[in-house]
Amino acid sequence: MYYEERRAPRKRRRSRYEGPGCLGRLLRLFIAVLVIWAIAAAGCTVVLDGGWTDILLLGVDYDSEGTSRSDTMIVASIGPLGQVRLTSILRDTWVEIPGHGENKINAAYRFGGPELAMETVNGAFGLDIEQYAVISLRTFPMLIDSLGGVDLRVSEAEAAEVNKNLSATRKVLEKSGVDTSPLTQWGESVHLTGAQALSFARIRSIGSDYERTARQRRVLEAMLKQARNVKNPLVLAEFVQTAVSVVRTNLFWPQVGALGVFALLQNDVQQLRLPADGTFDSGTFGGVWCIKPDWSANRAILSEFLSY
Repeated sequence: MYYEERRAPRKRRRSRYEGPGCLGRLLRLFIAVLVIWAIAAAGCTVVLDGGWTDILLLGVDYDSEGTSRSDTMIVASIGPLGQVRLTSILRDTWVEIPGHGENKINAAYRFGGPELAMETVNGAFGLDIEQYAVISLRTFPMLIDSLGGVDLRVSEAEAAEVNKNLSATRKVLEKSGVDTSPLTQWGESVHLTGAQALSFARIRSIGSDYERTARQRRVLEAMLKQARNVKNPLVLAEFVQTAVSVVRTNLFWPQVGALGVFALLQNDVQQLRLPADGTFDSGTFGGVWCIKPDWSANRAILSEFLSY
């Protein structure tokens, strides 16, 4: 595999907080920092109940109002000691969607938004998820950019696919004001902008959908790592401001603050993909290509993974 030679350090770009006219922005971010601390303090009692908190993360196409299928479904589980578990659900999993019969699990969001998606996941995997967070793929890059980007291992083939995806979605993404510059390098640790990270997570032509969900979890883990490494509280405050504006959730902000603080203080992130290998049949059934799981086996695997 070819890795591009290390480039000379780039010239430091002028900080958005330097120079005249930034006082108002700094004041807003300072207030946001105070809000973060207040939320975290108020929310600790919400989390410290000795159990796990499960949140269904839904990445939907450029329409986030419940009229499209969910492109990404990940259960983010945070334990009582701040453990983070990320469980991807393959979108072609064949399930019973309440009130709509059998279909692929990603159709639940189209039929009934995040509430029906949660009900479907709970029924299929024996969970009791009550919280969700939905983000449109149009605005997801803004979250990553607010942290300054993320570092990921990217192969040459993946870099080429990132640029293909960027080319196909550039007009849509540019409407959100995000940087859509092409990726010009690959290797063990490549710095990606938000748009590049989104394009990486959406790669379809390399490997199977199983590998695609693994890339999605890698992007989320890289975001968490980047947030942990941020030393400037103003950057974290900007991240919170961005999240408030682009994420739809039924979580109360004290919960968000407490869960976020615990997740940032820990370095215990584990990943799982369901249905697990050896626990499903895949193929064309009744003219539809889908994945039919052994539900008993997958529920047991998930329960063990979450240490319930």
